[in-house]
Amino acid sequence: MNPASNSADCPWRLVPLARQQLVHVKTQKEKRLKGPECKVLEILIQHVGKVVDKDTILAEAWAGRVVSDASLTQSIAQLRLALGDNGKEQKCIKTIPNKGYLLFENIVALCADTDNENTPKAPVDENRPNELGDGAVSPAHSFLTDPRSSNRPSFTVGERMLQAVKVVGAIGSLIVTAIHTLALIDAWTKPLQVNLNEWVESQQGEVTYVYINNESSFRLFEFILTNNAFSTRSSLSKVFISATPQNYYVACVYTPSYSNDLRVKNLSFDLEESHYFIEETMDELCQ
Repeated sequence: MNPASNSADCPWRLVPLARQQLVHVKTQKEKRLKGPECKVLEILIQHVGKVVDKDTILAEAWAGRVVSDASLTQSIAQLRLALGDNGKEQKCIKTIPNKGYLLFENIVALCADTDNENTPKAPVDENRPNELGDGAVSPAHSFLTDPRSSNRPSFTVGERMLQAVKVVGAIGSLIVTAIHTLALIDAWTKPLQVNLNEWVESQQGEVTYVYINNESSFRLFEFILTNNAFSTRSSLSKVFISATPQNYYVACVYTPSYSNDLRVKNLSFDLEESHYFIEETMDELCQ
């Protein structure tokens, strides 16, 4: 455990090997984290009170996997939700723009105990008769001791192929998103070709919003305006919003703080994803 994280002062405990990894000390309420989320929190705890850059977290939490910054942003958002935090208050996990994330001290303590460690184990009765009968051998024992079991096929190659398929699938999704967003930008740059019945343009401060004229796109657009998320940000110039029956597609045109060049960030979300999370992801990645 990191010395800076005194478990006596932390309202939460992280037990990576437990079934429900996150435990509230006072209420004993348990929360289950996904693998990457648990690893991200573990990394932040190991560097509690210090800024951990995004590249370091991505390399350690998704070792050997090809993922985008959006995966890390989503994990941080889910961790904040689990800890009762959010992207606006950032009372547990703070975002350091263009750098990384910082976990405040005395929030979560890292524990090595599993939820089975303190469970008393039943004593072994050596005189208990073999339920399978004298001389019988259990199937598990037979498998472990049968030399032929060593000749069973290895699934290492198959696992690697499965991993490759996942990577190709992820890259394919990014390509589809990019093509879709380029189509939106093409529509923006050629207004004469845009069907006015399909696209709606709205100027809000320094930001121009262009969204598909359907209910889902309008709801997301309205949510962003209600929260006044980007109207005062000089780095963001245009936002394109498109909704299909399955997904939201968002494209941000912005000028990053470290450059004068226009950049485009393509994002896609499940249609059931919360608008708050979409807004937080845009705020973090489009700057």
